Amino acid sequence: TSGSTGTSGTSSNGTSGTSFSSPYSGNLNGTSGQAWMSSFGATTSINWNNSNVQTRTLAASETFTFANPNNGATYILIVRQAAAGSYTITWPSVSWSGGSTPIMTATANKYDVYTFVYANSIYYGSYVQNFT
Repeated sequence: TSGSTGTSGTSSNGTSGTSFSSPYSGNLNGTSGQAWMSSFGATTSINWNNSNVQTRTLAASETFTFANPNNGATYILIVRQAAAGSYTITWPSVSWSGGSTPIMTATANKYDVYTFVYANSIYYGSYVQNFT
C-alpha cells in the first residue's frame, strides 16, 4: 500500500537572530574538517592562505618563499622533480629535522613531501623523499 500525503504547510519567515561569524581565517580550504590541496603554479612564493597542502612541479632550480603562516599550523608541500630532472630547491629559513637542509630527489618525475610546523616565528621542517 502507499502512504498518505501530509497536509500542506504554510510559508512563513523565521525570526531574525544573530549572525554567525567563523573564528577561522586563512590557511585552510575544506569542509567537514578536511583540507584539500592546491597547486602554487608558476610562482615560487607559497601563500599558505591558498591551502595548507600545496603541490609543485619544478620548472628549474627554484628559490621558495613562504607567506601568511599561522602559529601552530601544519603545512605540506608535495614537490615533483621535472622530467628533465636534477633541479634543486633553495628554502627560506627552516629548522630542518636532523639539522641538514634536504636536497630534492634528482631523479626525473620523482616526488618529495615536505612538512612544516610553524611555531613562534619558526618553520620546523621534515621530509620524506623519492616517491614514484
